[in-house]
Amino acid sequence: MNPGVLWALVNVLLVLGVSGVGADEESVFVKEGDSVTLHTNIEANQQETIRWYFNVTLIAIIIGEKREICSYDECKERFRDRLKLDHQTGSLIIINTRTTDSGDYTLKIINTGSKSDKIFSVSVHGESFREYLETYYICLL
Repeated sequence: MNPGVLWALVNVLLVLGVSGVGADEESVFVKEGDSVTLHTNIEANQQETIRWYFNVTLIAIIIGEKREICSYDECKERFRDRLKLDHQTGSLIIINTRTTDSGDYTLKIINTGSKSDKIFSVSVHGESFREYLETYYICLL
């Protein structure tokens, strides 16, 4: 098999989630300029603490009724009012995405007696993902 074709196949499998990504990790692909919602899949309640991190930087926190987004300068500079929180679910919404928004977004939910983490690996592309794949395959052939 041609090494270029094999490399393309491996990349497609990684993109489609056959990479061994566990139940606590999700790959998300978005076109630059679009919005994306990272879903908690819960209904937030007052007993929970929800924290969102971009790589290792805390970017949002919900403690009961208190909601705070980008309280640190690093976060404010990077996202500049482009982060929103869904008040019912605690889901994180990134509007007007940029390629610099690519990275790992970690959701930490702490409830009485339990704790859960989920990682969203976000990739922001300057073109639609379909266009990206089509261009990539044409280059390989």
